[in-house]
Parts: sequence; structure tokens; C-alpha cells
Amino acid sequence: MGGYLARRVGLSRIAHKVMPPSVTGPPEFERTFRAHQNCVECYPVFLVTLWTCGVFFSEVAAAGGGLMYIIARQIYFNGYVKSNKKRSLKKICDSISVKYVTTSI
Repeated sequence: MGGYLARRVGLSRIAHKVMPPSVTGPPEFERTFRAHQNCVECYPVFLVTLWTCGVFFSEVAAAGGGLMYIIARQIYFNGYVKSNKKRSLKKICDSISVKYVTTSI
């Protein structure tokens, strides 16, 4: 997932002619870049929760939570890139997947 989202940022850089290391440009590029950064920032918390659930409770529950997280992140990324108003979906989906894994422990 991380590689796919990074590729989307790269394609957005090319499309909007934003050369690295610059992170400012047209609003469409900035939304793509920020959506990727938000995903990167949440990834360590997700991994710790996933591993804890897998080790101490159930690998099946951890796999279910992981799948929910990946789907939620993809929906969030696409919504964030398209519109600023769809960001609240991230909070709902992420909290559901993390709560699912956490309560499974």
C-alpha cells in the first residue's frame, strides 16, 4: 500500500511539474502529498496494534483488522485527493479498524 501511494505522489509530481524536494504546488498536488504523509504518519501505530493483536490474541482477527485498515486507507486517500470535505471518512474508518483490532486483544 505504501508503495502504491508513493507512486501516486510521484505521478502527481510529474503531472503538476513539482520537482523534489519541493512540497508546495497546485492544490491537487498538495492534497495528494498530504494524504500520503497522513498515511505514513499513522502506519507505525497501526503496525504495533496489528502485531500485538496477532501475537497475543488471534492472527485471524489481526488479518481482518489489517484488511479493514487497508481498505479504509484507500478510501481515505482517494477522498482526500478529490475533496477536502471527505476527510472525516478517514477518522471513522481508521477508528473502526483500530478499535476492532484493539478490542480483539
